[in-house]
Order: sequence, then C-alpha cells, then structure tokens
Amino acid sequence: MVFRPLHFAVYWLSGGFRRDESLWVFGSWSGKLAGDNAVALFEYVSRLPNGPRCVWISADQHIVRELHTRGFAAELSASLAGWRTCARAGVYIYDGLTRDVNHWVSRGAKKLLLRHGVGIKRIERAINNPSHKLFKLFHGSWWQRSIWAVLIPWHLSKPDWCLATSPEHAAQAVEFFGIDRSQVWVTGFPRHDKMLQGGPPTGAAANAAQAMERSVDPTYLYMPTFRDHSRFGNVLWEALEHQAERAGVDIFVKLHFVDFQRGALPSLEERQAWPRISWVDPDSEPTDLYGSATGLITDYSSVAFDMMLLDKPIIYFIPDLSSFVEDRSLLYPIDEVTPGPKCHSFEELGDALIAASESGVGPWSTQYEKVRQRFHTYTDGRSSPRVYQALIEELALGFGHSMDDQGGVEERVAQSEVAEL
Repeated sequence: MVFRPLHFAVYWLSGGFRRDESLWVFGSWSGKLAGDNAVALFEYVSRLPNGPRCVWISADQHIVRELHTRGFAAELSASLAGWRTCARAGVYIYDGLTRDVNHWVSRGAKKLLLRHGVGIKRIERAINNPSHKLFKLFHGSWWQRSIWAVLIPWHLSKPDWCLATSPEHAAQAVEFFGIDRSQVWVTGFPRHDKMLQGGPPTGAAANAAQAMERSVDPTYLYMPTFRDHSRFGNVLWEALEHQAERAGVDIFVKLHFVDFQRGALPSLEERQAWPRISWVDPDSEPTDLYGSATGLITDYSSVAFDMMLLDKPIIYFIPDLSSFVEDRSLLYPIDEVTPGPKCHSFEELGDALIAASESGVGPWSTQYEKVRQRFHTYTDGRSSPRVYQALIEELALGFGHSMDDQGGVEERVAQSEVAEL
C-alpha cells in the first residue's frame, strides 16, 4: 500500500502508451496459476502460424520456466521485461480481473474477459450483501466506495468484451460487469475444447486422472466452491470417508486453490487415515479431470455446468445452504438449475452416491438436458477458434486463421505436442 500512489500514477499514464494490437498478453488467477480459459486460448493462439504475438504473464517463476520449456513465450509479472511487455500490449486477455496480468499498466489496452465459469451465485456488481466488500465498492456510501476503490481498483476496470456460453449466460455479464449486451460474445469456453475433443490430461491433473482410471470402484470428484468467510465450509473428512466406504466409491478432493492456501488441506497423517479419499493437486486443470471420473460432487460451483457437457451424474452437497446464501445470494432458486440430488447431510450424500453409481444421471435426465441447453449453446469443442475469430475481426487485424482452417491447426497442435514429448 505504501507504493499505491505511484501505482495509480503509472496506471493513468499508461493510458497514453503506444499499444501494439498484435501483441496479446494473457493471465489467470492473479498470476498465480496457468489454467482456465486463459491458458486454453493462449496455447491455441500461440500455435497458430502468422498470428499475433502471445505472452503469458505470471507471478510464479516456475510457471514461466515451464512454459518456456514447452516453447511458449512467458514473462514474470514483477520483472522489467514483464512490465514492458504489458505496457506495450494492445490486448489483455484474462479470466477474472486485470490484475491476472498487470492492472497498473492496463489502461488504454483492449480487454477481453474470458470468465471463470457459469455460476449460480452472484458476483461483482450483482452481490447484494451490504457487508460484502464488493457491495461496498459498487453500491456503498461515498467513503466506502472511495476506500475500496483504493484497495481493490481492478474490480472497477470494465472489459471491452466478455465471453459467454449461452444467451442466458451473456445476460448475467451485463449485471455482473456493468457492460452492454453487445459487448458479450456467445462463443463457449476455450477450456471446454480439449475436454469435448477427448484430449489426454496433462500437467498436475495427469496423476489424479490416471489414479481415477485405475480404480476398481466408481470415482467421484469432490470440488466445493470458494467461501468468502470461512476456511472451508462444513466438511468433516471422517464423515466423508465413512460415506465413501458405505457407497463403495473413491472420492478425489480438489479444493479451490484459495481454500488450499488458507490451510484447508488436512495434515499428511490425517489424510493417510482415510483410504477412500485422495487429494488432487489444487493447481490441476479441472477439465482434465472430468473425463476420468464417474461423477461429480459439488455445491454452488460452476464446475457442475462443466460436467453437464459429459452427461455424468452430479451430486450437490449443500449442508451450509442457509449460511452460504447469507454471504452470496443465488441467481436462481437452487432447484431450478441443479439437475441432481441436493444433499443436506452426509447420510443423504452416501445415499446419492449409491444411486448415482447404479443409475448415472437417472431420474434427473430430463432436467439435466434442459439446463445444459439453457447454458451451453455450443458443444462442438471449437470455442477457441470462435473467440479468436471474433477478436481479430473486432480489432480489424488481417492475420490468423479462420475456423474453417481448424483441421490444419489441429494437425499442427498434435505435431507440436508430439515434439514436446
């Protein structure tokens, strides 16, 4: 905070920088991860011949090195080269906020918000809890707005364009981000492409995916959402172990990386006492895991909408529904967009696991299909080329390949992946 006045001065000056719209910078999760829609689109565009120059910006030196070994351009956000690249870039592409790349030199660049997912909880400008910091930032008194604008100014930066998976999802963006509907592109999410095309898991997800595939019992991913005011929610791992044993399933827990950083992961000694529970690297790309699992356990997370693309059973474990809604009210009645059993206790969770292992989606199939059609316009695994095409047309750039050349691009991507091995 000591340097905040200087940061704001740099931010305003950056609006006068000469930008190169053929230089695109990408980032995700405040620069701490290389994943989500941003890395999927980054890899796709980076592999195109005669396309824009793409640079991944990260706060983690290990991520920068790993991308370099794979032949991609990457810079450390805190380095002079990183600042210089971000200051020159004409296009910022990120999953959540401009600080995913570098907020302080983002003014004047064109910004494309890819988004983290399709959610049912209110975010950003739509949060209506007066005690929440984002409510204070957008809707509070003048002094509340002023204080939070200094503390978290990147939330005020509006994107020029934003992605959506369907028209209904696009309508949410207007309320969430304060932009016009015309600025929202219904393209689908780039991170779904590999999953829908059946690509093999890579990186941190590979070990967990292989372990799920080796299991002789049904396997379920448990992916709870991030909570605002608790380290983790109401999960008792002993009770989860007991229900997994009762249902004859193995459960792979992937914590939200924020909860992981808060210390929600039990000690090694505790984890060893629960043979039915395995722990997935929190940096794993979720879409690399779905294909290997029998089904999904979640709560209010957008991961449920990802799994719907694969026709696998989804169980909603929501023992803290009342307290969660006090912090983050939901966009829809919980039963409307959750095509699976709603479990309020561990006993109900165990019953749902048994039923799902026996009958899959089962009695939820009709609602399942309705919700999927409501939130997924495209299921063809070609969202990355759609986004790329929309962006180069909006920028009036003459390079790159259209969606019609996707076959040639896929061939070059396959050759590149073989070369990396």
